[in-house]
Parts: sequence; structure tokens; C-alpha cells
Amino acid sequence: MGFQIPVGIQEPFEKLPTGYIVFNIDGIEEGMLGFKEDDLVYGWQVALTAEEPNAVTGITREEKFYLGVRETDSRVTNGKLKADRNAEDPETLKKTLSRFKAFAMAAGVEIEGKDHEVVFSELKNRKIMGKVVHVVGKDDPTKTYAQIDRWMPVGSGVEPHVTEEAAQAARTGKPAPAQAGPKPAAPPSAAPPSAPAAGPAPVRAMPKRLGAR
Repeated sequence: MGFQIPVGIQEPFEKLPTGYIVFNIDGIEEGMLGFKEDDLVYGWQVALTAEEPNAVTGITREEKFYLGVRETDSRVTNGKLKADRNAEDPETLKKTLSRFKAFAMAAGVEIEGKDHEVVFSELKNRKIMGKVVHVVGKDDPTKTYAQIDRWMPVGSGVEPHVTEEAAQAARTGKPAPAQAGPKPAAPPSAAPPSAPAAGPAPVRAMPKRLGAR
């Protein structure tokens, strides 16, 4: 005889509710990101699991950091960047790694001058807080999507929380207005990175394609 399934099972979230949520960094993969073959660019995909508050514990999310640059990118057409889908030029990475650097710093990891696989290892299983907002879909304005607007260190002065209205909206799929929440404290400044030793630039192996979700 099997076990009895309890009454009152929580409905699954369609998306993260708005608020300040603590995540565990489960791991990071590198590969080609994009929805179509002709859109693929090199990037890093971070697997996250929500831990606090209790209303969102266990919800998973994939955060994508696009590092390569397409030929049709507005920064290419206006002359600010060169097309570099595989992000092989260090000058490309200096421009496209800004968002990932802010993410890593909020988790307490400096990235400049380090091997990227070492950075992945140092970030694994660290905790980080994200401010989640809902944005209107570009292709379908009737839908809203969860987006992490800002990363910050855990314990930076903001308690993890989501409003009940936001949590209920996430369960039902109905849009809810973004919650402003308390003003978070500024993240601590990182120590200046040490200069990397000079040497020949490594040749990156052809990365695999990651999920297009």
C-alpha cells in the first residue's frame, strides 16, 4: 500500500513574484544562447534556485548573460562595437561582461583577471539576492514576465519578501503591479583586481548550444 497524498498541495508558480528573493547559485554553463540558429551568440547560463522567502522556496530560474555580439546589434550598427558572436575579442568582453560582473560582485566574487572556469567554481552554491520585477512582453503586451532588475549581497539591509498579491498573481498567471519595496543598501565596493600575468590568449573550444528557454 502506498502513502497518502496530502490535501492542500500548493499550486505551481508560472513565474517568480515581484519582491526581493534570495537564490542559491546551482551552477553555470557556457555555450551558445539564442532562440534561432541565426541568432546564436556565446554566453553564460546560470542555474538558480529560490530559497527565501518561504513562499518561493524551490522555484528554479535560468539567468542568461549574452557575451557575444550579433551583426545586427544596435551597438554594431552605430559603430560602438564590432560583431563578435563567439566573444573571442577581449575588447568585446570588456563591454559585455558588465552585467555578469555586477552579479558576481553581489555574490562576493571578483572576476577580473581570472580564468572563467575558476569564477564558475567560486560562484557555485553561493547565495545572492535579486530584486524581481514584472515587465510587459514586447511581442505580447497582455503578458508579463519576471525579470531580475538588480543583484545585491544577502544581508545588505533588505529582508527577503514578496507581497501576497504578487505571490497570488504568480500562481494564477494574472499580472500584478511591481512592488517598490524598501530601498536597498548599496553593495560593498570590491577590492581592485590584481593584474593578470601576460601570456598567449587561449583558443576557446566551440561551445555547445544551451537551452533556448
